Amino acid sequence: MEERERITEAVHFDVMKQDNMTNYEDVSFLDFKISPFMRKGKVGDWRNHFTVAQNEQFDEHYKQKMKSTTLQFRAEL
Repeated sequence: MEERERITEAVHFDVMKQDNMTNYEDVSFLDFKISPFMRKGKVGDWRNHFTVAQNEQFDEHYKQKMKSTTLQFRAEL
């Protein structure tokens, strides 16, 4: 198997989710009983774990922090 194929396989979300080096499973201060570090691999899924108030607070915080940049945050594809 050539190197490009090995890299392509290694960076698949499901492979990385199983790898302790990328999923932070060995990090003691994270409580994976609450939520695993790598959940679904879906863009914007974090919003499903926020309340309406938390989403609104995040949106306002983001707007304030990003007002002087041209970078765009995409919560959905």
